[in-house]
Amino acid sequence: MTESGEFNADTFREQYMAFMQKPGSHTDTYAATAHRMFFKNLVAGTDPKLCPDNDGHNVDAIDALTTAIPVIVQYADAEPTLRNKKVMEAIRVMRNVKTVESYAIHLSDLLVDVLNGKDLKEST
Repeated sequence: MTESGEFNADTFREQYMAFMQKPGSHTDTYAATAHRMFFKNLVAGTDPKLCPDNDGHNVDAIDALTTAIPVIVQYADAEPTLRNKKVMEAIRVMRNVKTVESYAIHLSDLLVDVLNGKDLKEST
């Protein structure tokens, strides 16, 4: 997004895969379930666009929303429909989410309200 000014799922996916597969790129000894499932599918020969998976438990978790934050900020001035479409595209690069969507949209609306000066307590 910093280079093009917009979110592109294919570019993000490519950069995600390159980062996660580069030795020494991260020193975290724990990889969340979504990452493990994505790369299990990738190693099995699945098209990267189809690698996001869901275990019915860990993938639909709050950490799915971390991917959304930079996209929300990038699209804070965009129409909510476009912003939320891009937010879900970002999350779905790594996760086949089922229940996170409503939370992601709510987070998007809240963060944009706060970025525009609204008190968090007064935001819907």
